[in-house]
Amino acid sequence: MSAKKAEENLRPFDKLSEEEQREIRSKGGKASGETRRQRKTFKEVFSALLPMDINPDKAISGLSQIIKEENPQLTAEQAIAMAQIYKAINGDTQAAIFVRDTVGDKPKEQIEQTINGFDKYFKNDE
Repeated sequence: MSAKKAEENLRPFDKLSEEEQREIRSKGGKASGETRRQRKTFKEVFSALLPMDINPDKAISGLSQIIKEENPQLTAEQAIAMAQIYKAINGDTQAAIFVRDTVGDKPKEQIEQTINGFDKYFKNDE
């Protein structure tokens, strides 16, 4: 199908019936919720892995052993998390930043949260 024909098939959102609009919004909301659940799960995977005691020389096998004890089927999220932690342990700064940011320890976010908590003390009441 050519781009021109595909463009002719498009209809503006406001020209759709209420029912069609509601269905599209519903699908978008469900997709958004699923994405949020996946992100939360990824953060939870890191949060579960990071406090574990491991031997740096055997990091990847140690992490996979611990995960397999809890869940015999390794998920892609767990595999990615293990790989990023392994890279970070071995000196990959980008992997360490990725892990830190995913867990929620990004310095800028912490500073903003701290500043926002003290806003009431620094407001100018003119």
